[in-house]
Amino acid sequence: MKPSALALLVVVVLGATPARAEPVRGRGFLTGLGIGLLTVGFAGSGLGVSGLISANDAAAKLRVFPTPPPEAESAAVRALITRSADNTSLAAVGFVMAGVGVLGGILCLALDSPPPVASVAFAPTPGGGAFVFSARF
Repeated sequence: MKPSALALLVVVVLGATPARAEPVRGRGFLTGLGIGLLTVGFAGSGLGVSGLISANDAAAKLRVFPTPPPEAESAAVRALITRSADNTSLAAVGFVMAGVGVLGGILCLALDSPPPVASVAFAPTPGGGAFVFSARF
């Protein structure tokens, strides 16, 4: 056996690592939490839009009444004012819930991503040894 072939054989035997299956790391608790927060965020945006539409509808109906309203219509005006205020509050809560839910969900999903894996190996080639670097993202 030639000395270069013997040296290559020694490098391959000493540098070789046994093949092993890497466990597949799935997503964890933060992924579930992130998906839940995204769901809450999208539901909050729907709640906010619904409240905004109802508040604008009540405000449009209020513009029909003269100022000050006649005594017979004052109960209806008070009900519309209350409805407008309640739906404006509902819209604000919905939009805050949407913002917190979507941002929190994206953050949880980003934090739970699997870490990048990198490996270095020496591989035999016909012309000698080769240095191999591989990474997975």
